[in-house]
Amino acid sequence: MSNLPFTLPACEQPATGRIEIYDPTRPVGSLDASAYVCDQHSDDAALAILAAGLIAQRVPLSPAMARTCGHVYTYPTGSLAGNLTHPTWCDRDECVRRQAHCSAVRDVDTGRVEETALAVVLVQYLHPAAQVMVSLTALDGVTGGERILMSLGQARVLVYRLRQLLDASAGGAR
Repeated sequence: MSNLPFTLPACEQPATGRIEIYDPTRPVGSLDASAYVCDQHSDDAALAILAAGLIAQRVPLSPAMARTCGHVYTYPTGSLAGNLTHPTWCDRDECVRRQAHCSAVRDVDTGRVEETALAVVLVQYLHPAAQVMVSLTALDGVTGGERILMSLGQARVLVYRLRQLLDASAGGAR
């Protein structure tokens, strides 16, 4: 497949193993492709995938699966599918209805009960000039919720400012 960022050895021998390929920029558990390899090319294939900046995880090959070494199956919802209508981070769920591409929701969960629940999402509206933005939603039990949209530049500065405040809080009172 020409849109893959790696080249696998392909000896056309029967595959004896499978390598699951994940994009580290996507949500955990988002399988992007499966590569089928023989014993001789298993290490070379995994190294080629890792060199492309992807995660390679070897898994057993089902005995009922008949593939040749070098065959790659690209999942249509994965970032390697070459689907140019969605950004790689898009959850591909009702984009037309929402009129925006949205990433998976990332909860800001401390593992403790908090007064306010926070969630962040990447958003890009469907018009051609739309920029990617960060949506921060805060929900509380009293006033409902508040959504703030910010540019990626604002989000970067916010991260920097939060780090400064967290570092200052670790120093104690002055």
